[in-house]
Amino acid sequence: MANNKFTYQQVSNVSINKTKLLDIAANLDFNERDLRVILTLFTELSGWRDSGVRGKEDPLNFKRIDAEAMSDVIGIKKKEFKKSLKRLIEHGIIEEGESDTVSKGYRFTF
Repeated sequence: MANNKFTYQQVSNVSINKTKLLDIAANLDFNERDLRVILTLFTELSGWRDSGVRGKEDPLNFKRIDAEAMSDVIGIKKKEFKKSLKRLIEHGIIEEGESDTVSKGYRFTF
């Protein structure tokens, strides 16, 4: 059974913080498109939240996503997909970043 504080990927499952998932569902600022984008991102991205605890280093687990392919999967235009990404960043659901091997990547903030 999965037991992790953060959103993360497994081979065929994803672990998501229940409280944060309920917060997303209750957020009336998100429209249907935004929620579909979030659900799609759950299949690709992991997350991390800085807890301020010493010894917990940022894993820099940013992942580059193919906005065109993902938008095709959920049947929206790439431009709409990118608008939803911006909205999710503004609401602190995802963040942009980079690591040694990934530039212009994303990850969940939880």
